[in-house]
Amino acid sequence: MVQSDSTNRDKTRQIYPCSADFISTQSASGYSTTHSLRRPTCTGRPVRAIEIQSGHSWKAAPGCRILLIDSGAVRFDYPAEWVVRPTPKYVFVIDRQPPDDRCLLAVSWRRIPIRALSISTAALLDRLAPLETRPSDHRGNTQHLHRPPLEAAWTETRFIEPVYGNDVCTRMCVARADCTQAVLLLDYREGNEAAIDVAWKILLDTLVIGEYIEDIRSGRKHAKRG
Repeated sequence: MVQSDSTNRDKTRQIYPCSADFISTQSASGYSTTHSLRRPTCTGRPVRAIEIQSGHSWKAAPGCRILLIDSGAVRFDYPAEWVVRPTPKYVFVIDRQPPDDRCLLAVSWRRIPIRALSISTAALLDRLAPLETRPSDHRGNTQHLHRPPLEAAWTETRFIEPVYGNDVCTRMCVARADCTQAVLLLDYREGNEAAIDVAWKILLDTLVIGEYIEDIRSGRKHAKRG
């Protein structure tokens, strides 16, 4: 557990930094697809905790913690009771310890060349979505998020899950700022929409890409974005 300072033990102000060593960003298509999000792959090492300096600039949403990946390549808030597990391919966030988990969020990121910025995040989403191997039942409309320099597009698809025999919904989000790009994949079982909608809204509202942190303990940012 990471506390905001030595005197405040409020769980709403905790940060989990993940090293780039925990994340693999290379694959034939740039990212793996949601077939990798099934429960058997959701294992990993606990996240390293860092004690935060008094007077830091971090502030999480009420009832949430902050997940910081690779010094600021990706950052967002998530429910405080959820569990973070980095693996060689993704950083996973689950709502409960397996086998009682009901949803699973996976995050991957990479640096991209400047020429790749000519392709919109919506177009990238359309390229990635068909790579899913499970039979699709329905895909929703593409939603757009513009909060400069952040650009993101996401959609939800319903799949027939052959392993567990029930429908699973996946939300896929492609987000980019400057020359850092991330893919966020959220799998959840039907019937948990209310809790998922709240967590997803918090994630999107607090999502920051490519804002690298010079000093994690204080929250001081680099002079330039990446």
